[in-house]
Amino acid sequence: MIKIFKDLLRPLVHIFFEINKSLIKRSALRKAKTISSKVKGSKKGLFIDCGSNLGQGFSFFSKYFPLNKFDFILIEPNPYCENKLINKIKEKKSEGSIQLITKAASVKDGKRKFYGLERSNTAEGGSILKEHASAWYTHKEEEAINVGTFSFSELITHESQKYQTLVVKMDIEGGEYEVLEDLIKNNTHKKISLMFTEFHSQYMQKPDKKTFRRREKKIIKAFKQDRVPLKLWV
Repeated sequence: MIKIFKDLLRPLVHIFFEINKSLIKRSALRKAKTISSKVKGSKKGLFIDCGSNLGQGFSFFSKYFPLNKFDFILIEPNPYCENKLINKIKEKKSEGSIQLITKAASVKDGKRKFYGLERSNTAEGGSILKEHASAWYTHKEEEAINVGTFSFSELITHESQKYQTLVVKMDIEGGEYEVLEDLIKNNTHKKISLMFTEFHSQYMQKPDKKTFRRREKKIIKAFKQDRVPLKLWV
């Protein structure tokens, strides 16, 4: 009986999540259009795609932040994604400025383990946080690769000297917690015009899920208090 009930409930749960995702995206994109419309004349804005993977986010967001109005920085530490991103940049280079950073956004320069490539070396789930998908599977230490890291806060500080409008999309599979907390600590988040963030606590098992959910709430609260637009992304 319980199994039958779960089988009947599963499609409804799926529909609920799809509707919720649609509402989240709709709200975020309304804000995107508002920010983009304010960039006029020769002064361009900057869009930082943090967690580019194979360029899916760039392809999507460049429709709302076109290259004739926004320069782009793509950030992806997975070396198996590099050639695909380079080719995508070559295809679009005549339309505007696109840079590629092949290191992981973090709180400092250095080296970190990069997990989540066991199933596919270009998987979207690659992360410097080992427990980022602990509800699904446990990553093996020996399967991880080493990647370079850099201070995302320092990048924002540097780029904000050149751009008045700075938009960030951050989808870095659990790495967002330490990066966003570091932005808040350094007051660097105040230099951002609009932040799109996907949090990943829902993919973690207890007790990680509870711990990261608590950090998530503090991050959202800090952005709200400082009137920095933070839109959830999925």
